[in-house]
Amino acid sequence: MRTRSADRRREELQRLFQYNDWANERLVTMLENAFGGKTDLRRSEDARVRALQEAAAHILGAQILWRRRWQGDPPAAMPDLSQWPSPEALRQGFEEEQAHFWNYFRSLDKEGQVTSLIRYTTTAGQPYTNSLQQMMQHVVLHSAYHRGQVTARLLDLGKEDAILSTDLIVFFRENPETG
Repeated sequence: MRTRSADRRREELQRLFQYNDWANERLVTMLENAFGGKTDLRRSEDARVRALQEAAAHILGAQILWRRRWQGDPPAAMPDLSQWPSPEALRQGFEEEQAHFWNYFRSLDKEGQVTSLIRYTTTAGQPYTNSLQQMMQHVVLHSAYHRGQVTARLLDLGKEDAILSTDLIVFFRENPETG
């Protein structure tokens, strides 16, 4: 049985990942609005467009990498980001990762699991230990950072009409049941 404090930590992490899923959905929609769903962004002659794909795929790849660490199956390297060349492929990748994440999250049903320490090695070979809660918070903030990069590049490209807000407060406004 979990304490109220443990329940609150778990609920806050759940809320953050609900936000993260919502914001990543909006990220893909922005790329679809700007370039269409099937466009291979890696093939653009404009480096800024290629950087959009790299940033979006990096968000997805990092989420996969961190979840696998939490599950005790750490990959030696970041997933191949070229497997998500288009907004459509990114959408499918995010949907698949969401299913994996939520299956994992549902398994965190024992007291102390979200605050437990996990030892891991970075892809550069550096060993670290952090709590699961810290790592989960990192994933959400890491994703927000890179979504900001995508928004800035869309502005640079003159694609203002494609931009959707990914602000946390907008998520709460649109999803009052989560708050």
